[in-house]
Amino acid sequence: MADSLMPYVQALYESAAEAGSTEAVEKDLEQLDAVLKQNPDYTAMLGHPGVTREQKAAWLTELTAGAEPLLTTFLTILAHHGLAGQISGLYAAWKDCVRQANEIETVLVETPASLSAKDEAALTAMLESRLKRKIELTVRVEPDLIAGLRVRARDLVLDNTVRSRLNTMREQLVESR
Repeated sequence: MADSLMPYVQALYESAAEAGSTEAVEKDLEQLDAVLKQNPDYTAMLGHPGVTREQKAAWLTELTAGAEPLLTTFLTILAHHGLAGQISGLYAAWKDCVRQANEIETVLVETPASLSAKDEAALTAMLESRLKRKIELTVRVEPDLIAGLRVRARDLVLDNTVRSRLNTMREQLVESR
């Protein structure tokens, strides 16, 4: 997502929060994101320099008919500012704004096997306690890790995997020679 859109997305979030329509805007952005992913030609046309800004605004207005009016207005503003070609990253940027506004940390956990719902809940509680904030946990299965888990949050990496321990032992053996 282009950094040039971030001030616009933050303004959209603030406006939606004031209007009490953050959930409606998020739902509509999610649907727009799905449509754009299913129709890459549409996204390409929104970024094409040969299409006027007015035409792009009209397309976006038509595409979002029935959506939250605040979102439709926002998209036409983007089109008139020459940013319609960048809207493919809009939903992800919106989610980032929501996380930031609610002080939610995104945490990636890599494990060699999937975790049960109970294990995920326990891990989430432990990490929230350690990081002292709410977290949004994403679990990615990495069979190469053998056992244990790796946690990544901002600048924190906790690596308690067998693979990491084996690599550390190997390095210590090489250094001791």
